[in-house]
Amino acid sequence: SDLNQATALGNSSLTADITLSAGRSINSSSSITTTGTVTMVAGEGSHAGNITTAKEIYTPTIKALEFDGTPIDGDSGKLNLGNPIQYNLTEGTIEAWINTANAGSSYRGIVTKAGAYGLFLKDNELIAFDWIDGDIHTGVLLNDNKWHHVALSFADNVTNGSQVYIDGKAVGPAFTFKIYDNSYSATIGGASSGPWQDFSGKIDEVRIWNSVRSANDIAAYSTYPIPKYSTNLVGYYPLDEASGQLIDYSNSSHSVSLPTSGVKRSGAVSAGDPAASINYFSQFLGTFANGSKTNNQDVWK
Repeated sequence: SDLNQATALGNSSLTADITLSAGRSINSSSSITTTGTVTMVAGEGSHAGNITTAKEIYTPTIKALEFDGTPIDGDSGKLNLGNPIQYNLTEGTIEAWINTANAGSSYRGIVTKAGAYGLFLKDNELIAFDWIDGDIHTGVLLNDNKWHHVALSFADNVTNGSQVYIDGKAVGPAFTFKIYDNSYSATIGGASSGPWQDFSGKIDEVRIWNSVRSANDIAAYSTYPIPKYSTNLVGYYPLDEASGQLIDYSNSSHSVSLPTSGVKRSGAVSAGDPAASINYFSQFLGTFANGSKTNNQDVWK
């Protein structure tokens, strides 16, 4: 209503927070400048005309995989990526977004490769696991039912060459990580060593790199999707698909199928849906120009 009134009065400057829900839209023949926040429910609000220096935040239709954490024999309950050569790493970085109220007791795998590298929640505390020396603790519980970015950069037997990150920030000191065996499958939402480590919660934006990502790189992309087919990216699963295979947008193109039980798609939408491209909050300081946006940055929040 504030926006409508400002437009009716010919006021081209507005300081306000504007929310667009289903059926609501911004339609202005003149440019409007706002220092407030424009909030649009994904796929529902619309806009036309120009709105400059606005900050747009989409209510997310989060497209992710939801794991029920129920121990099931075989590959059900987790996403088995197999053991292609590109995952047989002696140095690298693994990343994911997770959301859980309770991942389950003891070890619950996020992104793991038994014998080599892995991130787990252990009694809901984020840990990295070294199959020679055991747990690398962070002391941080992540069972708050919020989205968190988690990452592990590692280099085999390099003194203080490895680090755990939460939400783009290093947690704890750097440490020496040791690779024991690279012969097991890589897994999302569990561990190839057994079904009792299946994760309960949502996982999204899984990335596997064959290089040690810098702290700056991890921080920069902890809130942004990675460009598809980036250099050194050997596994990238946005996990957005409404049906069919889960596509690997890395240089490996190692797409996989959804397991038959224990995992479901959460918030997925079909191609052509207005929300189909919205996998995360979208905010920017820029310009809506006749219904499109410029100078935008798409981010998780």
